[in-house]
Amino acid sequence: MKSKLSKAIANYKNQTKKRPKQIKESVAEQKKPVSTAARRPFLPFTKNDYILLVGEGDYSFAKALIARKLARPATLVATGLDSKQDLKDKYGQQALDNIKYLEDAGVTVITEVSITVPFLKRSKLKDFDLVIFNFPHIGNSISDVDRNIRQHQLLLQSYFAFAKKVIKQSGGVAVTMFEGEPYDSWNVRGFAHKAELKGRASGAFPWHEYEGYSHKRTAGLGKTNKEQSNRKARMYVFQLKSYEEQPIPKGLKRKRDDEDDYEDDYEDDNADDNEDDNDNDEAEYGNDEDDND
Repeated sequence: MKSKLSKAIANYKNQTKKRPKQIKESVAEQKKPVSTAARRPFLPFTKNDYILLVGEGDYSFAKALIARKLARPATLVATGLDSKQDLKDKYGQQALDNIKYLEDAGVTVITEVSITVPFLKRSKLKDFDLVIFNFPHIGNSISDVDRNIRQHQLLLQSYFAFAKKVIKQSGGVAVTMFEGEPYDSWNVRGFAHKAELKGRASGAFPWHEYEGYSHKRTAGLGKTNKEQSNRKARMYVFQLKSYEEQPIPKGLKRKRDDEDDYEDDYEDDNADDNEDDNDNDEAEYGNDEDDND
């Protein structure tokens, strides 16, 4: 009996000596930064929002929203510049199959939509919660860098003018762009500001959330797929400067993400888990996505 007791006491002392080290290691583990992969993805909309997609290429982004149940067919309108024949010539039968999938699901698909005021005047597009234009591009390769930048600034200018007229007072205007040059020189924030829009939120574009989305060149001919998941891209969301934000509800606080800028995102305290000067030229471009720069 005495031998067993002695062994138990000795064992207890050994465990006690190890405990401070274990506690220190545990604290260190808790202090490790949260992996970026563990952060919630930037999705600035809900499935109940009335969403307009502008400049769809092969309509694979719209299809991804429905297939992943990120949007409801009844509240999604997908539009693009190309006719159905142009879509087939550029992207093959898959583009038409995507449109059929969307229409069979109940999504409104409108081809040959130009983001210009003349088109807007004869359309009935209005009262959207969010308008999204992914990877705007004019669709041609201009070797003159300054002219290339200018043309894309005109495209952004036309888009912002168009989007402002189709959103509700509290609605958002989103544009997704690759990071780096020449895209940084397009000055998306500056042109949004000139269009009387202010920043609402921005975040890294979560390619993995849109499984099935195949980024395409606007030109479309030949091989159009591009490596995308390894390319850094960001979605910017703007809102009307004239929109007065609602007061923060009692018990809520503004929430700030380390990577993404959520200016209109709130967290429940009680939850458990819980510019370049521009003229008035109007770009006649309306297609989306990247080309060779």
